[in-house]
Amino acid sequence: MQRWEYAQVHFQTGAPTFRITYSHRADRTDSPADRFWATIQELGDQGWELVSVSAAGDPNILRHWFKRPVEASPT
Repeated sequence: MQRWEYAQVHFQTGAPTFRITYSHRADRTDSPADRFWATIQELGDQGWELVSVSAAGDPNILRHWFKRPVEASPT
């Protein structure tokens, strides 16, 4: 059965930064807002697939959900 890891990019219009959180890491990454599109491209280049964008109840706050397969552990 395929296992997945997840990432969420949280972007608020007008905010100076955006946040990335990962299901497989406890830390989070805050990046400058002007790096948003470059970061989305980098996630794609790293094998992340965009699966959903939601407005979180406020049209100025967008959450972009990504997933990618967890690599099988060597035996």
